[in-house]
Amino acid sequence: MRTGNRTDIQRIPDRIVFKQTVGALLISVGSVQIMKEYYGLPDLILLFAVVLSIFLYGLFIKNGDHHKPYNSYFQLSVVPIIAVGTYCYFVLKFGFFDLSAIAVHLQLGLDAPDVVHRYFLEAFNITLGVALFIAGNAILVRNNSKYRGFERIVSLLFFAALTFWIVSNSNLLAKDNDVRLADLYREPTPLSSDSAPLKNFIHVYLESTEGTYFDESQFGDTMAPLKPLVSRGLNATNMVQIHNTGWSSAGMTAANCGVPLSPIGLVAFNNFDWLDAFLPSAVCLGDILNKKGYQLSFILGANARFSGVDHLYIKHGFDDILDLDHFKRRYRDDPMALARSKQDWGLQDDIVFDAALEVLRARNAKAAPFGLVIETIGGHAPDGFLSPRCFSQTDIMAIEINVLRAVKCTNWLLAQFLAAAERDGLLENTIVVVQSDHLSMKNSIYSQLTSRKRRNLFFLFGEGIEARSHTNKVSPVDVYPTLLEAVGVRLPDSRAGLGVSMLSKRKSWIDIHGEALFNAMIRSDRELNARLWTRSDAKSVADAPAISDASTGNTN
Repeated sequence: MRTGNRTDIQRIPDRIVFKQTVGALLISVGSVQIMKEYYGLPDLILLFAVVLSIFLYGLFIKNGDHHKPYNSYFQLSVVPIIAVGTYCYFVLKFGFFDLSAIAVHLQLGLDAPDVVHRYFLEAFNITLGVALFIAGNAILVRNNSKYRGFERIVSLLFFAALTFWIVSNSNLLAKDNDVRLADLYREPTPLSSDSAPLKNFIHVYLESTEGTYFDESQFGDTMAPLKPLVSRGLNATNMVQIHNTGWSSAGMTAANCGVPLSPIGLVAFNNFDWLDAFLPSAVCLGDILNKKGYQLSFILGANARFSGVDHLYIKHGFDDILDLDHFKRRYRDDPMALARSKQDWGLQDDIVFDAALEVLRARNAKAAPFGLVIETIGGHAPDGFLSPRCFSQTDIMAIEINVLRAVKCTNWLLAQFLAAAERDGLLENTIVVVQSDHLSMKNSIYSQLTSRKRRNLFFLFGEGIEARSHTNKVSPVDVYPTLLEAVGVRLPDSRAGLGVSMLSKRKSWIDIHGEALFNAMIRSDRELNARLWTRSDAKSVADAPAISDASTGNTN
């Protein structure tokens, strides 16, 4: 009996040591796998995991304890490693980590199965590293008290660092300022119209086509097709990207409603697709123009339900949306046309511009004023989407970098679209607005972009628009009042939402308060965001009767 007991006593530590060794190896491989993906290191770096596991063996196992395993011990490090893995993936994929963007997309919907599926597949390698680390960590914390103490210390240090980061980024700058974001917000109240007819407008969002691409020393003639158009009107050369405008639906919300797209927060706990609203108390471009008799259309080649874009337009005065579902119905009898233009997000830009030209002809045949909004996909990170129509353009195909080739292609398609429209007399009494929806996310030339003074693209031209450069600092929210005034809607103080018209002589709020403080006010805002996301019985401002210049004290 004694011999049996002594043998059993000797064998228990051996099993525990074996488990600890396996745990150290799993932690090592998992850690190195995450670093390999994040830094883009070669697969051979995984050999470093062997060295790391030997180090862990010597530190915790060789001279460690061999107590009975703990069956109920919570791994404090699970939260840090998942947080680190998540952070690494988003920086690796998009170039930055933005909690607001993640929250908004989860709340507003991810209805783009092909894209979402691809993103999940691309996250597999980092997820594998996180899973291996957690598995190895679980073995060691249960079987080695020395490591268990180490794990507690490291985890507590992480939580302390996280707390410090939250406090240091808690917008103390904004809290010390007397002006709140809600104080800057102006509910748009159009002045009574004079006898001049309102103008039509075409508003084109060029996906990720930031103004930084005009630097020919780095990006060649990528923007050459747009240069003749830019010189025809107002060119905003200093449009910065502010907080919560860095993705498509957010950039369009800023330009349409004059506010950033902040997460719903405590106002709604459910997925946005289950709600029948989008900033229900905001008065947006379509709300105002719809009441003035405009026919408003939005065209894109992707699924408009992604990130709630359909709600942004339909719930704010637009009459119809032509998106991927529309094109599938339209080309039901010609599947090859769809197949030639198919890409991950939907359809290429050549089909979108063809449809836009048809809509433009139909709108011009009617007496009512109209607005046509177009969203492209060509410049989307990481490599762009090249439309088949550009295959025959030698100057475009000669560009070696895929994303630059795709950006120039879409620029060329836009120039061709506007040239055809002008040739057919479809741009009379029409304002043309072109802008980037946001700065580019991580692509193959991201380091070149981030090494420069990055600016969004924005220009507009048409009857009554002076050809000049607007060099004062502005942001996407300033597009909203600018477009309203461009089509002939007069505004008190040239303000709407958080925006100030670039057609006026007034400075924008970001120019007055500075970029850092303005962004801090956005991050710390609760009051304005809650007001805009809370449903009201009616949009009182849009429904209010127009007022005259005399009653406003307008100094313009």
